[in-house]
Amino acid sequence: MIIRKATMEDFPAIIMLGFKEYLDEYYYLLGMNFSYLHLYSGYKTIAENPRAGCLLAAVEDDGTISGFYSAVYTNSNLDHFQIIATETGWYVEEGARGRGIGKALLKEAEKIAYAIGIRIQRVSYPEATETGRGLGDWYKRMGYLPGETSAFKILTEEDFK
Repeated sequence: MIIRKATMEDFPAIIMLGFKEYLDEYYYLLGMNFSYLHLYSGYKTIAENPRAGCLLAAVEDDGTISGFYSAVYTNSNLDHFQIIATETGWYVEEGARGRGIGKALLKEAEKIAYAIGIRIQRVSYPEATETGRGLGDWYKRMGYLPGETSAFKILTEEDFK
């Protein structure tokens, strides 16, 4: 399995994983605008402009995509000169979990953000679901400082040694 930047050819598989993420984690937001076009336009913007964000694919040896991670780069609300990487999507196929794919996706996203000068990574998790609460605990173990439904990490050189 390799982690790489996603391409347009990866979009059908990534969008299907995005729908699974929504159904598994955010089903309680039933009124949310979550369509193929919604996902496609968001991912296309990130894939075409590396300064806008990051879209990664976890590709298995047989070429199938077992996971993805997406983040956008935005100005901080507190300091408009500080850019923050904010996770917008992240999902690993149920049958591929427990192999370190999620961690590899997150670490690669952190590495890419750090390389372009971003020093803060923000992630989210739905406190309304059991899986979301477990994810919050996992983020803590990954070095993130918890908030109510999101967590932050200050990226340093030490993260990549």
